[in-house]
Amino acid sequence: MTVWVDPEDVYTGQLYRLATPPSRAYLPQDEPELAAIHVATRQALALEAAHQPECVDAYFFAAVAAWSALFPTGADLRADDVGDAAALLYHANLAKFIATGQRFNRLDPRRGLEVQHAGRRLYTPTAYHGFAWRPDDFDCLELVGDYRSGELTHLYRKSGLGLPVVVVRRRAEREQFYRPEQSFAATALLQPSGPRVAADSPLPSAGFVLKFVNPASVDAIGAADCPICLAADLTSPFARQMALAPRDWLAGFLRPQGAASEIQLTMAEPYQRGKIPLVLVHGLLSEPRFWTNIANELNARPWFRKHYQVWFYRYPTGKGLLMSAAGLRKELQAAIALSPGAVDDPAASQMVLIGHSMGGLISKLQVTWSGNDLWDEVAHQPLDEIQAQPAIREQLRENLFFAPQPRVKRVIFLGVPHQGSADAQRAVGRLMARLVVKPQQLIRS
Repeated sequence: MTVWVDPEDVYTGQLYRLATPPSRAYLPQDEPELAAIHVATRQALALEAAHQPECVDAYFFAAVAAWSALFPTGADLRADDVGDAAALLYHANLAKFIATGQRFNRLDPRRGLEVQHAGRRLYTPTAYHGFAWRPDDFDCLELVGDYRSGELTHLYRKSGLGLPVVVVRRRAEREQFYRPEQSFAATALLQPSGPRVAADSPLPSAGFVLKFVNPASVDAIGAADCPICLAADLTSPFARQMALAPRDWLAGFLRPQGAASEIQLTMAEPYQRGKIPLVLVHGLLSEPRFWTNIANELNARPWFRKHYQVWFYRYPTGKGLLMSAAGLRKELQAAIALSPGAVDDPAASQMVLIGHSMGGLISKLQVTWSGNDLWDEVAHQPLDEIQAQPAIREQLRENLFFAPQPRVKRVIFLGVPHQGSADAQRAVGRLMARLVVKPQQLIRS
């Protein structure tokens, strides 16, 4: 399959086209089966060009035929020129029926694919292997093409059987611990369903299953003595996020009370029992995307994926150090309390924080006793005796009185001004301070 990317885009999930299938000269002359698949693929392309939904059926059955040519004995992958040509046709048609299946509302990644053959409606179920995500999280599939990103040091991908895709999970309303649109990697396979896959549909089965495999946890399929390497692209979700996520760090600094500047802890994946939470806290005039390259590098290491899960803390950097630290404190406590299996998970009590710049100071306050020191700096009478609304008094209590978080076992500091920063007293620091709109509740308190 040949893919292309618009030069103006860093990532394109939809700009796919199937190149002209391999010429007849490329195909082995004594393989009529491959020639027939080649012809069927051309017919499917013509149907798609005419905007006919029947192209979905044509691509699907061409992919089925290519699978049979790729696995002529049913188990062993054919490893010769014929196998190479069959693999090309298989992946090309797999990509096209996924793309057109969604376009013509034939494919729902959460349930299955409907195709028609000889006047009959047939059903191909979906299956999922190795994911922390649920089937209902598979809202949309985007094919992985040739992309570039100046913000990512390395692209971690490999060839093999299957088609790398980005799965997009979308939610209309704000959801705790997740972004409205969350992406993760998968490898798609169309293969015989076998006796264990039951189609939850009144339609007769097409005899195949569309399987999604997590490339971060599964490297190969087949027998242990003869594994078949799976294709994978672990970087594509990060590249997509970098390209599509808005840059709102300045709004979080200048307008810390704005809607785009809410405090939130987000998880890269659903909570996984047995994995240590690694919490990344960005610095001043920054946002979670600062960590994307580091997260991409860590995610490429099998030892890291086995032992850690990544969380990101977003906070408006103009809100103030103590308020942001109190926000992280509450978010961490809520994440453990609300995540299934986290309360009694020993790994949840080995939490690691990595803080950059101001984020390091916020992280430091997660392992610090306040005592009465902070309160004594701003008041001359006990908190319970001051005249203030209950909500304001409680906010002061959260911001100025705290103890170390018992589940945080390690804090890593990156470029943290533990002794303060001289930049704050310089002209640019004074100017930026004047531009910040202070939170009104804090002013009134």
